[in-house]
Amino acid sequence: MRLSLTQQVQNSLIHISNASVRLAEAQNWAASGKRILRASDDVPGTARALSFRSAISTLRQLSDNTIVSKPLLNVTDAALSDMGSAINLVRDIAMRAATSVSTDAMRSTYLAQLNEILLGMADTANTTYLGRYMFSGTASDTPAVEAQAGPEPYAYM
Repeated sequence: MRLSLTQQVQNSLIHISNASVRLAEAQNWAASGKRILRASDDVPGTARALSFRSAISTLRQLSDNTIVSKPLLNVTDAALSDMGSAINLVRDIAMRAATSVSTDAMRSTYLAQLNEILLGMADTANTTYLGRYMFSGTASDTPAVEAQAGPEPYAYM
């Protein structure tokens, strides 16, 4: 089959046009630094890129949460450590007071020590971080424990 001169020229122009389009795309990629400029450039690649962006966004949010939460956890850990130490002191005092050698004067001393420990535990229960009470549950603007009159000196709010 013979090709006419017109068909040869048209084929050459089509190839030159296609090469020109590919050159323009390559120049756009080089100038922008991006392989995908439009979603239609690479549909599977666009899906992967969106998935990666979502994963990066999630990781950034988790990193921000960690940065914000770490001081809060440190304050909470210190408060709970203080509570544990106070509970151990109460146990030790109770063991000493339960012996038969304890006198009334010793028991009144133990009672005074227990009152001091209870006061310290109430202060620890009312620990604040950034102006919010740590152990008040959802009502973080009110203290967790308040002093009250009566047989029970403190009440959990």
